[in-house]
Amino acid sequence: MSEAPVTPDPVDTDPYAIPLEDLNVAQAQLFQADVIYPWFERLRAEALRAIGARHAAWTEKVRREKAAFDVLNLCTVSGHFVQAKAWCPAKSVSHVQQVAAMSSRGSVLRTIVEVVDHRDEPAERARGPPTHFETNDATGCFQEIVNAYGVARYREVNPTVFTIVTFPFLFAVMFGDVGHGMILLLVAS
Repeated sequence: MSEAPVTPDPVDTDPYAIPLEDLNVAQAQLFQADVIYPWFERLRAEALRAIGARHAAWTEKVRREKAAFDVLNLCTVSGHFVQAKAWCPAKSVSHVQQVAAMSSRGSVLRTIVEVVDHRDEPAERARGPPTHFETNDATGCFQEIVNAYGVARYREVNPTVFTIVTFPFLFAVMFGDVGHGMILLLVAS
């Protein structure tokens, strides 16, 4: 005689009982929620604080490197030399040479400043030299106002001289009161 399989009596089993594997998974998830997640949040907050403390320094370093690469992109490289062309007023050439010599002092690299006439190169001759106007503290603000509207070409008259005379008057007319315009002009300077 063979034995028949025994099945549990449905009356003896609890329909709401949780299988042991599911109970272990739920306990592991509760452990994660109670212990691991807060630890991870603290770790993340510490890392963000450390990054935040160095963010300003990193931003400044990136800004400086970008400025250096922007200048280097204006240069041409030939062999072991980096060549840059720049304009400066004739009376400032000696100052530029002194600064270049000071910048290469104590370095393996050497700076050579060579004065080149812009009329020697056809592209530069067609473009012409840039405009340069000497300013001081009193005329600098008026020069900026004129530059906002446009810069005079090389060897043209500087319109800032006329702006220094007419701007306060037109400012006073705009407000309808010369005294009020003068007070605002004095406060602005």
